[in-house]
Amino acid sequence: MFATSANLQFGNRLVHVGISRHGELPYGILLGDQQMETVLDRITLGERVDWERDKQVLSFQAGLAISLTSGVPFSSVPRSHSICRERIRRNAAALIEVLAAEGSITGFGVSAEDAALCLFGLQQEPGEFCSLAAELKAAWPSSDPHLIEKVLRKVIGRGQGLTPSGDDLLLGCLIGAVVTGTKPDAFTDVLRSLLQAEGRRLTTDVSLEYLLHATEDRFGSRLRNLAHEVFAGEGTTLSRALRELLEIGHTSGTDTATGLLLWISLSTGDERIGETNRIGCTRGQRDSAAETGSNLPKSV
Repeated sequence: MFATSANLQFGNRLVHVGISRHGELPYGILLGDQQMETVLDRITLGERVDWERDKQVLSFQAGLAISLTSGVPFSSVPRSHSICRERIRRNAAALIEVLAAEGSITGFGVSAEDAALCLFGLQQEPGEFCSLAAELKAAWPSSDPHLIEKVLRKVIGRGQGLTPSGDDLLLGCLIGAVVTGTKPDAFTDVLRSLLQAEGRRLTTDVSLEYLLHATEDRFGSRLRNLAHEVFAGEGTTLSRALRELLEIGHTSGTDTATGLLLWISLSTGDERIGETNRIGCTRGQRDSAAETGSNLPKSV
């Protein structure tokens, strides 16, 4: 239980009940502020809750019930976007500028700005983040399940808090791939299998839930909003979307945004990205496969 929300556990899975102004979660039910206050006043930690499927009702021991019969479903799957390299290059640079202006620090003990410099090959100082990022970059496109699993075991659960930094890094990287239709099958399959077999031992229950949904292309609304701004926005509302994400956790938002930058840095050397770039740009922009070797954020 938290100040404005609660997690309900059904077997090995979670359902989050929270307030709408904090955004949608891929495993969440949204209530109004007053409704949520009533729920938190009435329920106790460890209390039994039952899901009455025929009635579409969550029933608590205290006599409280949450009915979903009149609820409005929402989708946690992000919108797909064709890749326009010029737009991504511009928005990635803006993203890094905001992270630097905010003085954002990752859960790996380095600033988000230094992490970005490392990701785009502009700074190669030895350290935990640069080493981990290099290993993740090698495993991401690989078809070797043993290599992928070895790296994932280093990443999953790495760090502190409800959602460890390594897990947040994966979330950001995965949404970039999902939005652009470039999610690597081998990497995703190994990740899903590892989470299903050992997830509760490797990381927290909350983070495990996020990661399992991410393997099925489902993400929280604040991360979806930022991804949309990066891949389809004109930059006018990117800083607002980023700042809303940064409100999540102590370093969680920063680590997730860094994960999105990690995917962008990965895409610069992907020939499939270059091929996709021939369509989908607005205002007559066209990108060629020959550009795939360039680093995106030129202003970093």
